[in-house]
Amino acid sequence: MAHPVTLQFVFLAGEMLHVAEAFIEKNYHPTVICRAYNKALEDAIDVLDKIAMSIDVKDRMFLLIFVFNSVGACEELYRDKVH
Repeated sequence: MAHPVTLQFVFLAGEMLHVAEAFIEKNYHPTVICRAYNKALEDAIDVLDKIAMSIDVKDRMFLLIFVFNSVGACEELYRDKVH
């Protein structure tokens, strides 16, 4: 079985294609759709840059807790999508 994070990317790619399909049906050129996705990516990066926080990569306990919580969240999303 695929890793939950891999499945998240598959679901995300599928959703992006699903959204793009409506624009293709309206005869938007694929390069226009790709530019829109790139603009959305740039906007998302700007937002993430604004909300990002610095962490001490030498703080092992913090990193372990962070990874554990991230993996746990991924596993929950995976279970919700598969079941």
